[in-house]
Amino acid sequence: KPKMLLQYSPGIGVLLEGAIEGDVSLPKRGFLFRDEKGDEIRRQHIAWAEPLLAKPKTVDSLRWTRDLLKATLEKKPELHCYGMHEWAMLYYPHDSLHEAPQKYQSLPLRISQETINSAVESEPIRCTHFDAFRFYAKDATEKNVIQLTRQTQPVFEQPGCLHANMDLFKWSVKLFPWVSSQLLHDSLAIATRARAIDIRASPYAAEGAVDDFELSPIPIETHEGRAQYKTLQAELWKDAIPIRKQLIEAYDAFLEHHDGSSL
Repeated sequence: KPKMLLQYSPGIGVLLEGAIEGDVSLPKRGFLFRDEKGDEIRRQHIAWAEPLLAKPKTVDSLRWTRDLLKATLEKKPELHCYGMHEWAMLYYPHDSLHEAPQKYQSLPLRISQETINSAVESEPIRCTHFDAFRFYAKDATEKNVIQLTRQTQPVFEQPGCLHANMDLFKWSVKLFPWVSSQLLHDSLAIATRARAIDIRASPYAAEGAVDDFELSPIPIETHEGRAQYKTLQAELWKDAIPIRKQLIEAYDAFLEHHDGSSL
C-alpha cells in the first residue's frame, strides 16, 4: 500500500487543525473529520486518528499482532540461522519424488543446484519464522529443527530473525493510521536493510539488480560468509529494538483507547 507512505498521520491523541475531508495527504481509513464552529467568520476543521472506527475483526487482529510483538521482544535473539530459508526454498535433491520447487525470484542463481543441496544438507536448518518456513521446498521441511505453524508463531518468533524485523513495517502498515507516519517510515528503513541482507545471503545473483543498494553476495556456504551474515544480523537486531518497542507502545495506545472509550 504505497499510498500510505504519501499520507500523514500523527498517531493517536493528536488533533490536526485545518484538516479537510478528502485531502489526499490524509488517510480515509480510521480518520474522523469534524467541522467545529468558531466565531461568526471562521469554522475550524479538525481531524484525528480514531481507534473506535476500527471494525471488531480488525481490533482482534491488532490485538494478536500486539501480543506477537511483545512475545518476540521478550526473547533472546538467535543468530545462527544464516539465512538458510532462501536455500531451503530451492532445495532439490537428485532423488526427490516431488516436482522441482518454485523459484520465488526472477534473479538468476549465483551458484549451482549441487551447491544449494550441499549447503542445506550440511547441518540442520534453524529457521524460526513461519512465513519463511511455509515456502520451503517439500524435501526441505523435515530438515528444519522446528516444524513451524501459524499457531506456534508467538512461541518461536524471535528478535534476531531478519524476517521478524522486516515484519515491523508490515505491522506498522497494519496499524496505520493509528501509528505515526514517522514510525511507519522508520520501520520501512529497518525492513529495507533486512531485505537487502536477506537477498545478499541467498543463492541469487542480486548484485547490481537495484540502484543505490549494496547487494554483493554474502556467501553463507562458507565460514567467512556465515560470520559476515551473523555480524550484520546482530547489528540489525540491535537497531530494530527501539522500533519494536515504539510499535508495541503504539499498539497498546490503540487498544487502551479503543477498549476504554466511546464515540
